[in-house]
Amino acid sequence: DRRAIDDEAAPRRPLSFLERTAERLAEALLHARMARRAGERAALAREVQLAATVQGELLPGKGPHVIGDITVIGSWQPATRCAGDFWCVYPLGDGRVLVAIGDVTGHGVASAMVTAAAIGACDVFVRRSGSKLQLTELTEALDTAVRRVGGGQLAMTCFAAVIDPRAREIRFVSCGHTAPYLCRATDKAVELHALVGRGNPLGSGVPTAPRVLQRSIQAGDLVVWYTDGVIEAKDPAGTPFGDRRLQHLLKRLDKNRLTPPQVHDLVQSGVAAHRAGHPLADDETVVVAQLSVPAPASLEPSREVAS
Repeated sequence: DRRAIDDEAAPRRPLSFLERTAERLAEALLHARMARRAGERAALAREVQLAATVQGELLPGKGPHVIGDITVIGSWQPATRCAGDFWCVYPLGDGRVLVAIGDVTGHGVASAMVTAAAIGACDVFVRRSGSKLQLTELTEALDTAVRRVGGGQLAMTCFAAVIDPRAREIRFVSCGHTAPYLCRATDKAVELHALVGRGNPLGSGVPTAPRVLQRSIQAGDLVVWYTDGVIEAKDPAGTPFGDRRLQHLLKRLDKNRLTPPQVHDLVQSGVAAHRAGHPLADDETVVVAQLSVPAPASLEPSREVAS
Protein backbone atom coordinates (compact mmCIF):
# COMPACT_ATOMS: atom_id res chain seq x y z
CA ASP A 1 0.00 0.00 0.00
CA ARG A 2 1.58 3.26 -1.21
CA ARG A 3 0.10 5.27 1.62
CA ALA A 4 1.43 2.91 4.28
CA ILE A 5 4.92 3.04 2.72
CA ASP A 6 4.81 6.82 2.60
CA ASP A 7 3.73 6.94 6.25
CA GLU A 8 6.63 4.71 7.33
CA ALA A 9 9.14 6.64 5.26
CA ALA A 10 7.91 10.02 6.41
CA PRO A 11 10.04 11.65 9.10
CA ARG A 12 8.49 11.78 12.57
CA ARG A 13 7.11 15.18 13.36
CA PRO A 14 8.62 17.07 16.30
CA LEU A 15 6.98 16.39 19.64
CA SER A 16 4.61 19.09 20.70
CA PHE A 17 5.02 20.86 24.02
CA LEU A 18 2.12 18.88 25.49
CA GLU A 19 3.61 15.56 24.36
CA ARG A 20 7.01 16.43 25.82
CA THR A 21 5.35 17.48 29.05
CA ALA A 22 3.37 14.23 29.19
CA GLU A 23 6.55 12.19 28.74
CA ARG A 24 8.31 14.10 31.48
CA LEU A 25 5.34 13.68 33.79
CA ALA A 26 5.31 9.94 33.11
CA GLU A 27 9.03 9.73 33.90
CA ALA A 28 8.54 11.81 37.04
CA LEU A 29 5.69 9.56 38.19
CA LEU A 30 7.79 6.46 37.56
CA HIS A 31 10.68 7.88 39.58
CA ALA A 32 8.27 8.95 42.31
CA ARG A 33 6.80 5.45 42.51
CA MET A 34 10.27 3.92 42.65
CA ALA A 35 11.32 6.37 45.35
CA ARG A 36 8.14 5.70 47.33
CA ARG A 37 8.64 1.95 47.11
CA ALA A 38 12.26 2.33 48.14
CA GLY A 39 11.12 4.50 51.04
CA GLU A 40 8.49 1.95 52.02
CA ARG A 41 11.06 -0.83 51.93
CA ALA A 42 13.44 1.24 54.04
CA ALA A 43 10.66 2.07 56.50
CA LEU A 44 9.65 -1.60 56.68
CA ALA A 45 13.28 -2.59 57.24
CA ARG A 46 13.48 -0.08 60.10
CA GLU A 47 10.25 -1.43 61.60
CA VAL A 48 11.50 -5.01 61.36
CA GLN A 49 14.80 -4.04 62.96
CA LEU A 50 12.97 -2.19 65.73
CA ALA A 51 10.69 -5.18 66.35
CA ALA A 52 13.70 -7.51 66.48
CA THR A 53 15.51 -5.18 68.89
CA VAL A 54 12.50 -4.85 71.17
CA GLN A 55 11.94 -8.59 71.15
CA GLY A 56 15.57 -9.25 71.99
CA GLU A 57 15.35 -6.83 74.92
CA LEU A 58 12.21 -8.51 76.27
CA LEU A 59 13.75 -11.98 76.39
CA PRO A 60 16.13 -12.96 79.18
CA GLY A 61 19.79 -13.30 78.36
CA LYS A 62 21.25 -16.75 77.79
CA GLY A 63 22.46 -16.98 81.37
CA PRO A 64 23.03 -19.11 83.29
CA HIS A 65 20.41 -17.66 85.62
CA VAL A 66 20.96 -18.98 89.14
CA ILE A 67 17.88 -18.67 91.35
CA GLY A 68 18.42 -20.39 94.67
CA ASP A 69 18.97 -24.07 93.97
CA ILE A 70 17.88 -23.86 90.35
CA THR A 71 20.04 -22.96 87.36
CA VAL A 72 18.42 -21.99 84.05
CA ILE A 73 20.04 -21.34 80.69
CA GLY A 74 18.32 -20.68 77.37
CA SER A 75 18.60 -19.15 73.93
CA TRP A 76 16.57 -18.50 70.81
CA GLN A 77 17.57 -18.34 67.18
CA PRO A 78 15.08 -16.66 64.82
CA ALA A 79 14.54 -17.99 61.31
CA THR A 80 14.01 -14.38 60.18
CA ARG A 81 14.93 -11.12 61.85
CA CYS A 82 11.86 -11.41 64.09
CA ALA A 83 10.91 -14.60 65.89
CA GLY A 84 7.68 -16.26 66.93
CA ASP A 85 9.38 -18.04 69.85
CA PHE A 86 9.86 -16.80 73.39
CA TRP A 87 10.98 -18.05 76.77
CA CYS A 88 11.11 -16.50 80.22
CA VAL A 89 12.14 -17.30 83.78
CA TYR A 90 10.88 -15.78 87.05
CA PRO A 91 11.62 -16.31 90.76
CA LEU A 92 8.41 -16.91 92.72
CA GLY A 93 9.73 -16.95 96.27
CA ASP A 94 10.45 -19.87 98.59
CA GLY A 95 13.07 -21.04 96.09
CA ARG A 96 10.47 -21.75 93.41
CA VAL A 97 11.04 -20.80 89.77
CA LEU A 98 8.63 -20.35 86.86
CA VAL A 99 9.88 -21.25 83.39
CA ALA A 100 7.69 -20.67 80.34
CA ILE A 101 8.30 -21.26 76.66
CA GLY A 102 6.05 -20.45 73.72
CA ASP A 103 5.85 -20.73 69.95
CA VAL A 104 3.57 -18.55 67.83
CA THR A 105 2.47 -19.88 64.45
CA GLY A 106 4.75 -18.59 61.72
CA HIS A 107 7.52 -16.06 62.17
CA GLY A 108 8.15 -12.45 61.27
CA VAL A 109 6.80 -9.13 62.54
CA ALA A 110 3.23 -10.34 63.22
CA SER A 111 4.44 -13.31 65.25
CA ALA A 112 6.95 -11.10 67.07
CA MET A 113 4.13 -8.75 68.09
CA VAL A 114 2.21 -11.66 69.58
CA THR A 115 5.27 -12.92 71.48
CA ALA A 116 5.86 -9.41 72.83
CA ALA A 117 2.25 -9.30 74.05
CA ALA A 118 2.64 -12.75 75.63
CA ILE A 119 5.83 -11.76 77.44
CA GLY A 120 4.20 -8.56 78.66
CA ALA A 121 1.15 -10.45 79.91
CA CYS A 122 3.40 -12.96 81.66
CA ASP A 123 5.41 -10.18 83.33
CA VAL A 124 2.28 -8.43 84.60
CA PHE A 125 0.67 -11.65 85.80
CA VAL A 126 3.76 -12.78 87.72
CA ARG A 127 4.13 -9.37 89.39
CA ARG A 128 0.48 -9.38 90.45
CA SER A 129 0.34 -13.00 91.58
CA GLY A 130 3.76 -13.38 93.17
CA SER A 131 4.08 -16.51 95.27
CA LYS A 132 0.36 -17.27 94.80
CA LEU A 133 0.71 -17.83 91.04
CA GLN A 134 -1.61 -20.44 89.57
CA LEU A 135 -0.64 -22.01 86.26
CA THR A 136 -4.16 -22.27 84.87
CA GLU A 137 -4.76 -18.56 85.55
CA LEU A 138 -1.46 -17.75 83.84
CA THR A 139 -2.53 -19.60 80.69
CA GLU A 140 -5.85 -17.74 80.74
CA ALA A 141 -4.00 -14.40 80.83
CA LEU A 142 -1.75 -15.50 77.98
CA ASP A 143 -4.72 -16.73 75.96
CA THR A 144 -6.39 -13.33 76.28
CA ALA A 145 -3.23 -11.50 75.20
CA VAL A 146 -2.68 -13.73 72.17
CA ARG A 147 -6.32 -13.44 71.05
CA ARG A 148 -6.31 -9.65 71.34
CA VAL A 149 -3.09 -9.09 69.43
CA GLY A 150 -3.37 -12.03 67.03
CA GLY A 151 -6.98 -11.27 66.18
CA GLY A 152 -7.79 -14.96 66.01
CA GLN A 153 -5.41 -15.37 63.08
CA LEU A 154 -2.40 -16.49 65.10
CA ALA A 155 -2.15 -19.15 67.81
CA MET A 156 0.58 -19.95 70.30
CA THR A 157 1.67 -23.18 71.92
CA CYS A 158 3.00 -22.80 75.44
CA PHE A 159 4.50 -24.86 78.24
CA ALA A 160 4.74 -23.35 81.72
CA ALA A 161 6.31 -25.05 84.72
CA VAL A 162 6.98 -24.24 88.35
CA ILE A 163 10.00 -26.01 89.83
CA ASP A 164 9.76 -26.36 93.60
CA PRO A 165 12.98 -27.56 95.29
CA ARG A 166 11.40 -27.85 98.74
CA ALA A 167 8.50 -29.99 97.55
CA ARG A 168 10.88 -31.80 95.18
CA GLU A 169 8.42 -31.52 92.34
CA ILE A 170 7.73 -29.79 89.05
CA ARG A 171 4.16 -28.68 88.33
CA PHE A 172 3.35 -27.92 84.71
CA VAL A 173 0.73 -27.17 82.07
CA SER A 174 1.00 -27.63 78.33
CA CYS A 175 -1.07 -25.77 75.76
CA GLY A 176 -0.34 -27.80 72.65
CA HIS A 177 3.44 -27.50 73.10
CA THR A 178 6.04 -30.18 72.42
CA ALA A 179 6.79 -32.16 75.58
CA PRO A 180 10.08 -31.29 77.30
CA TYR A 181 12.31 -33.99 78.71
CA LEU A 182 13.24 -34.64 82.31
CA CYS A 183 16.79 -36.01 82.23
CA ARG A 184 18.06 -38.06 85.15
CA ALA A 185 21.50 -39.57 85.51
CA THR A 186 21.62 -43.08 86.97
CA ASP A 187 24.56 -45.36 87.66
CA LYS A 188 24.26 -46.84 84.19
CA ALA A 189 22.90 -44.14 81.90
CA VAL A 190 20.82 -41.00 81.46
CA GLU A 191 17.09 -41.67 81.63
CA LEU A 192 14.58 -39.54 79.73
CA HIS A 193 11.01 -38.91 80.83
CA ALA A 194 8.71 -36.82 78.63
CA LEU A 195 6.58 -34.28 80.51
CA VAL A 196 3.43 -34.74 78.46
CA GLY A 197 0.60 -32.32 79.16
CA ARG A 198 -2.90 -31.84 77.81
CA GLY A 199 -4.27 -28.55 76.53
CA ASN A 200 -5.08 -26.59 73.37
CA PRO A 201 -2.96 -23.83 71.80
CA LEU A 202 -3.62 -20.30 73.04
CA GLY A 203 -5.38 -17.60 71.03
CA SER A 204 -7.20 -19.95 68.68
CA GLY A 205 -10.63 -19.36 70.17
CA VAL A 206 -10.81 -22.96 71.38
CA PRO A 207 -10.90 -23.32 75.19
CA THR A 208 -7.38 -24.13 76.36
CA ALA A 209 -8.51 -26.33 79.27
CA PRO A 210 -4.97 -27.26 80.38
CA ARG A 211 -4.53 -29.72 83.21
CA VAL A 212 -1.96 -29.07 85.90
CA LEU A 213 0.30 -32.10 86.27
CA GLN A 214 3.19 -32.77 88.58
CA ARG A 215 6.20 -35.03 88.72
CA SER A 216 8.79 -35.59 91.41
CA ILE A 217 12.35 -34.40 90.85
CA GLN A 218 15.63 -34.94 92.62
CA ALA A 219 19.10 -33.48 92.84
CA GLY A 220 20.85 -33.20 89.49
CA ASP A 221 17.70 -33.62 87.40
CA LEU A 222 17.49 -31.46 84.29
CA VAL A 223 14.51 -30.35 82.25
CA VAL A 224 15.04 -29.61 78.55
CA TRP A 225 12.43 -27.44 76.82
CA TYR A 226 12.48 -26.72 73.10
CA THR A 227 10.28 -25.45 70.28
CA ASP A 228 9.35 -27.49 67.22
CA GLY A 229 11.93 -25.60 65.16
CA VAL A 230 14.53 -27.83 66.83
CA ILE A 231 13.08 -31.18 65.77
CA GLU A 232 11.90 -29.81 62.41
CA ALA A 233 15.32 -28.45 61.45
CA LYS A 234 16.30 -30.02 58.11
CA ASP A 235 19.57 -31.03 56.54
CA PRO A 236 20.36 -30.15 52.88
CA ALA A 237 18.54 -33.33 51.76
CA GLY A 238 15.37 -32.22 53.54
CA THR A 239 15.53 -34.75 56.39
CA PRO A 240 14.28 -33.29 59.70
CA PHE A 241 16.35 -33.58 62.87
CA GLY A 242 13.44 -35.35 64.53
CA ASP A 243 12.54 -36.32 68.07
CA ARG A 244 14.48 -39.59 67.93
CA ARG A 245 17.73 -37.80 67.20
CA LEU A 246 17.06 -35.46 70.10
CA GLN A 247 16.42 -38.38 72.44
CA HIS A 248 19.55 -40.14 71.24
CA LEU A 249 21.55 -36.96 71.80
CA LEU A 250 20.26 -36.56 75.36
CA LYS A 251 20.81 -40.22 76.22
CA ARG A 252 24.45 -39.91 75.19
CA LEU A 253 25.08 -37.18 77.77
CA ASP A 254 27.96 -37.74 80.15
CA LYS A 255 26.18 -38.55 83.41
CA ASN A 256 29.14 -37.13 85.34
CA ARG A 257 28.94 -33.78 83.53
CA LEU A 258 25.21 -33.23 83.37
CA THR A 259 25.04 -29.43 83.57
CA PRO A 260 22.71 -26.90 81.92
CA PRO A 261 25.44 -25.29 79.76
CA GLN A 262 26.68 -28.69 78.59
CA VAL A 263 23.21 -29.93 77.68
CA HIS A 264 22.14 -26.65 76.08
CA ASP A 265 25.26 -26.39 73.92
CA LEU A 266 25.12 -30.06 72.97
CA VAL A 267 21.56 -29.73 71.68
CA GLN A 268 22.37 -26.57 69.75
CA SER A 269 25.53 -28.00 68.21
CA GLY A 270 23.76 -31.26 67.36
CA VAL A 271 21.00 -29.45 65.48
CA ALA A 272 23.52 -27.17 63.74
CA ALA A 273 25.59 -30.17 62.65
CA HIS A 274 22.47 -31.81 61.24
CA ARG A 275 21.50 -28.69 59.28
CA ALA A 276 25.03 -28.47 57.84
CA GLY A 277 24.49 -24.87 56.80
CA HIS A 278 20.94 -25.39 55.56
CA PRO A 279 18.82 -22.29 56.37
CA LEU A 280 16.48 -22.32 59.34
CA ALA A 281 12.90 -23.08 58.38
CA ASP A 282 11.55 -22.09 61.79
CA ASP A 283 12.71 -20.37 64.96
CA GLU A 284 14.73 -22.53 67.36
CA THR A 285 14.59 -22.15 71.14
CA VAL A 286 16.27 -24.35 73.75
CA VAL A 287 15.97 -23.93 77.54
CA VAL A 288 17.57 -26.12 80.21
CA ALA A 289 16.99 -26.02 83.98
CA GLN A 290 18.62 -28.05 86.74
CA LEU A 291 17.84 -28.65 90.40
CA SER A 292 21.02 -28.76 92.46
CA VAL A 293 19.79 -29.40 96.02
CA PRO A 294 20.46 -32.84 97.51
CA ALA A 295 16.97 -34.28 97.77
CA PRO A 296 16.62 -37.97 96.87
CA ALA A 297 13.23 -38.98 95.55
CA SER A 298 11.77 -41.60 93.28
CA LEU A 299 10.34 -40.69 89.91
CA GLU A 300 6.57 -41.10 89.89
CA PRO A 301 4.13 -41.06 86.97
CA SER A 302 2.58 -37.68 86.19
CA ARG A 303 -0.70 -37.15 87.98
CA GLU A 304 -3.32 -34.46 87.76
CA VAL A 305 -3.49 -32.02 90.64
CA ALA A 306 -5.66 -29.08 91.59
CA SER A 307 -4.75 -25.91 89.72
